[in-house]
Amino acid sequence: MGTYVGFETAGIPGAIIATLGITLPTAALAIIVAKFLFGFKENKYVQGAFYGLRPASAGLIAAAGFSVVVLSLVDQTVSGLGMIQWKGVVLAAILLLLTRKVKQTKDLHPVVFIALSAVVGIVFGFAGV
Repeated sequence: MGTYVGFETAGIPGAIIATLGITLPTAALAIIVAKFLFGFKENKYVQGAFYGLRPASAGLIAAAGFSVVVLSLVDQTVSGLGMIQWKGVVLAAILLLLTRKVKQTKDLHPVVFIALSAVVGIVFGFAGV
């Protein structure tokens, strides 16, 4: 959102500055916290806290993934078979085949598939499909 507002306000330089303004403080804070916690990595209380956070992190990631799946594959404004967004299902099936079964694409980085999916979405959007 910040990148969009920066772009609308001051073009590409505004988008770059807005993006840096949003991401740099967070990254700097994460680095500082990581450096601080690195000194306590052998502490049994810190290890216990991180051990307890693992299932919570996994649950939050799973919930976010489920939300993305529902938004991508289900149209909640209609009922019956019409609620399935078939383009999304087909794209998901193709990605599943490419990442699990096709030997040439099996070892590619996930970012490649994310980028290709974005391109497919843009092309479908412009084509009105």
